[in-house]
Amino acid sequence: MTPEQPGARRERSDRVHALITALRALRQQHPADAPEFQQAVSRHLSALAAYSSLWKLEDFPILDGQRWGVYQLHEEADGSLGLYASAARPGHAQPPHNHTTWACIAGVSGIERNRFYQREEAGQSPGPARLIRSGTQDIGAGGTCFLLADDIHDIEVIPPGDAMHLHLYGQGLPHLHQRLRFDLTLERCEYFPAFTGIPVFDLTP
Repeated sequence: MTPEQPGARRERSDRVHALITALRALRQQHPADAPEFQQAVSRHLSALAAYSSLWKLEDFPILDGQRWGVYQLHEEADGSLGLYASAARPGHAQPPHNHTTWACIAGVSGIERNRFYQREEAGQSPGPARLIRSGTQDIGAGGTCFLLADDIHDIEVIPPGDAMHLHLYGQGLPHLHQRLRFDLTLERCEYFPAFTGIPVFDLTP
């Protein structure tokens, strides 16, 4: 791996800091379900993802034998505003799930296919759960997707190339203990264990 230039490290640090500063202001101005909030968050995250030289796959390696590597770029002291760089190989997938917090995805490179669902049964508890497909969106470079807390989607990285996306959550992934994942075949859902042990990417300039 070629050593990263100090200028790139500082630029990445500065641009992540600028995003977080904007998000802190936005959440004081609008609730998450306001279109103004969703549009602004999507715009800011897409702008950060557009600096593709800061998000090279070689700087966010996927371990041998794995299809996915995720790196924490930021999390507030209270666990909110979790920002991650997600690198994935074709075939990486996550089952249908919700988040219990708002989320936004922005594409840097490659294609992440998102399929969206609606749950027939009311409620947010584990148990019987029949899902109805409601849409599909391929997120590539320049694309974004905003999800509210109860929205359900699955993801799959589509060939031919590896993918890099930025993922932003109202609460960081290690704190999401009430998420649900859905089994389309069994028509049931269960709690989705929180992702823990996520490596923290060094943003020191």
